[in-house]
Amino acid sequence: MFSVAADSALAAVCAFIFVFTAVRFYTDNPPLGAGLGVAAFAAFGSFTFLRLYSRRKSAIESRADDKRTQEFKNYLCTLHGERARVLTATTTGGKTMDGVVILNDRAYVPLYLPEPLSANDICRATAFDSKGKKGVICNGASPEGILFAEGADIEIMDSSALYAAFEERGLLPEKLPAAKRGRKFLTALKAGMNRRAARRLMVCGLCLTAFSYVTFFPLYYIISGGIMLALAGFCAVFGAK
Repeated sequence: MFSVAADSALAAVCAFIFVFTAVRFYTDNPPLGAGLGVAAFAAFGSFTFLRLYSRRKSAIESRADDKRTQEFKNYLCTLHGERARVLTATTTGGKTMDGVVILNDRAYVPLYLPEPLSANDICRATAFDSKGKKGVICNGASPEGILFAEGADIEIMDSSALYAAFEERGLLPEKLPAAKRGRKFLTALKAGMNRRAARRLMVCGLCLTAFSYVTFFPLYYIISGGIMLALAGFCAVFGAK
């Protein structure tokens, strides 16, 4: 909530400054500029707050769902052998038979690993004789694994589809394994400084520099545009592909 209020206040102050300086510049009437500036402050601040609050609320709920899903997948990684097959069959409505889970006439192999399955993982897991088609229930698959599965007619079921069934049947432990934390600031910054970002920074820098010819405070636009152009050059030379 604090970040939403702070961003809204900053947007409102910017609106006040813009309207006040524009009206004062063209009409030479400070009281009129102040009055319209206050109106712009209230209107734009309220609009920004409502807009950001709605977006942040949705983002927070989405992150919470992603966190619970990741914790659930971490828990599945602790299940092996018969227990993994029994719980998977219970929550999917299938049945265990000969070391696999039979569901909709397809033999699924529960293979819960921390990392996405590779083509080799899927190949090894499904290397058994079956009269029907095969499938894998997992925490995710790599692009290569997905291509292999499509070519071999192996269905991949994401384990996130089982979360609701586990929860309804009370099969989840009281405390799920913690999800992996997000990247540190410097790591995220380094990842963002790539050559693709150079193009966006260059466009923004050129636009700010061009706007300096028609704005009331050209110096700020020139400085900001120059910084962005410098960052664009840095990303183009030293950024990752």
